[in-house]
Amino acid sequence: MGADPGGEAGQQPVHLKREVGMWGGIALIVGSTIGSGIFISPGGVLGQSGSVGAGLLVWVGGGLIAFLGD
Repeated sequence: MGADPGGEAGQQPVHLKREVGMWGGIALIVGSTIGSGIFISPGGVLGQSGSVGAGLLVWVGGGLIAFLGD
């Protein structure tokens, strides 16, 4: 009676619903923001801030602003 991954003759294929809930949407936004900037921007941020600690604070502050802006 269970689902057959091979698919028997005459049965309809199983389809997943295309929906994103609140937490899934938040995860997509955060993941996109981090993924798009994490490998490109560190050099510029560290160069302009002058120290690693200040660069980290700027980076975290920018992430919080981006998070609250959506």
